[in-house]
Amino acid sequence: MSGKELWRQLYPCLTSREWLLSELRAGKSGKQIAREIGCGDKTVYKALKIAGLSYPIATHNNKSLAELEQKIPK
Repeated sequence: MSGKELWRQLYPCLTSREWLLSELRAGKSGKQIAREIGCGDKTVYKALKIAGLSYPIATHNNKSLAELEQKIPK
């Protein structure tokens, strides 16, 4: 079993693009998501990459939520 298959079985929520987007829209960073579901932050970043999202979207960087949502691909 590859590493990708393993984390998909352990953390099925990471395979849901909608769930990831809802977490990002809630203003959570990759590290906060990882803490919440009990995995490593690299696992979350891999899931974001597979979903077509990137790490800068996951952080606020003192920008408004409206600007943040504009960066999220639809």
